[in-house]
Amino acid sequence: MHTFFSTTVGVDANGAYTTANVELTQGIPLTHRYTANTADPDQKFLLPNANTDTSTLAIRIQTSATDSNSFVYAVANDTTTVNSTANVYFLEEAEDGKYEILFGDGVIGRKPVTGNIILASSLVADATAPNGAGTFIPVSTVGGYSDVTVSTLTTASGGSERDSLSKIKFNAPRSYQAQNRAVTINDYVRILERDYTAAEAVVAWGGETNDPPVYGKVYLAVKPTSGLTLSSATKTYIKDTVLANRNVVSVTPEITDPDYLYVTVSTAIKYDSTNTDLAASSIESLISNTIYQYGVSSLGTFSNQFRFSPLIKKIDETESAIESSLTTVKLRRTFTPTLNVATSYTLRFSNQIPVVSGVAQISSTQFSHNDDSGILRTSCALQDSNGVLQVYRTTGTDRIVVANNVGAVSYTSGNVALTTFKPIAITSGAANVDVTITLDSNDISPLREQILLIANSDITISMYDTGGVGSNTTVSTTTTTSSGY
Repeated sequence: MHTFFSTTVGVDANGAYTTANVELTQGIPLTHRYTANTADPDQKFLLPNANTDTSTLAIRIQTSATDSNSFVYAVANDTTTVNSTANVYFLEEAEDGKYEILFGDGVIGRKPVTGNIILASSLVADATAPNGAGTFIPVSTVGGYSDVTVSTLTTASGGSERDSLSKIKFNAPRSYQAQNRAVTINDYVRILERDYTAAEAVVAWGGETNDPPVYGKVYLAVKPTSGLTLSSATKTYIKDTVLANRNVVSVTPEITDPDYLYVTVSTAIKYDSTNTDLAASSIESLISNTIYQYGVSSLGTFSNQFRFSPLIKKIDETESAIESSLTTVKLRRTFTPTLNVATSYTLRFSNQIPVVSGVAQISSTQFSHNDDSGILRTSCALQDSNGVLQVYRTTGTDRIVVANNVGAVSYTSGNVALTTFKPIAITSGAANVDVTITLDSNDISPLREQILLIANSDITISMYDTGGVGSNTTVSTTTTTSSGY
């Protein structure tokens, strides 16, 4: 599924033959053979398999059955450069989702003659099924050698289902407007969506609007259909293959990852156990699924906003025994700090943070940090105080400041800027620190390359039984009690 570019074979000190960056492509290789008959106006050259990977399609035309000379034909992406003798073909969708190969008419593209033998070779692929494959074992000898080891640099990706009719209808006119050249921001988006089908969503912006500005560049954030980010090899492929021959020479495209922010949802549920046969844990599971599915259907791509009211309505309608709910949402993002090195980080939440005197609006997962006397303190976290970021630890119910000024908070813009942050270790053993903010509004808007998500781990549900006969057990992140809230 990945494309790599070098097949140089070397011999190491142990006499083993090695080669790097080998291209592995999934699919069953098939070659279809047709004989052209220009006297038949109804002749069609159909690829009989709807799962044909058209990116691997190779067309050759042999002169005749008695003349083995053959010529390679390329797909025509830009008709403005095609003349009457160009060896090109066109690809269209025919009945039953199959592909039809068409050739020129002698004006736009070379026209086949009767007796030409058309050879169409391609792979029949399994769409998204191979995505994520990372272990490969040879099923036979390679060059006569049976002791073969395959080391995977990047797991397989790029497989995707065929475009739906609605997606084709949406993209077709916009692709036509791009005219196969990348000049405007929209051109870059349409070309990438057309030629890299494993992209679920794409957003682009000029370097002059970047923060900080970088002139002479255009940035594209790509969300893949599988996973959250693209591999380095895939980014290089998009930049050097998909876009290289279409963008303006003076502009350099840069492929980046989306900026993911996670909506945390904490809800307290009043329900009457006498009005349902379901246990509290079952209702909790239904509510958790409701919240998660809201994230799947309403979030997950660029510009999709989180709307509080529709989620509350869905929660309250999950089960008839639910009487009311009290829900709080916050915004979380994660970053990977460099341990034991004072470094600056800017965390853009892009949503206003409220200012409440004496109440911290920022929290984080725990880490170890030296205090101002150089003593290592464990179980530390971040908090804000009047716009200043602090590292603190807890003793009983008291918060003790470990480092008084490690950055600043812009409450209006929602930017959290760490300037001298030097954690020694992460308490959980993970590489990341999570930072969570309180929000001034329950509706959340992402900016440009940002995408909002709801993870199962960010859902907390407390169950309160007003009927007084429900079980008092803790289920997952759910607390079940008989008291009110």
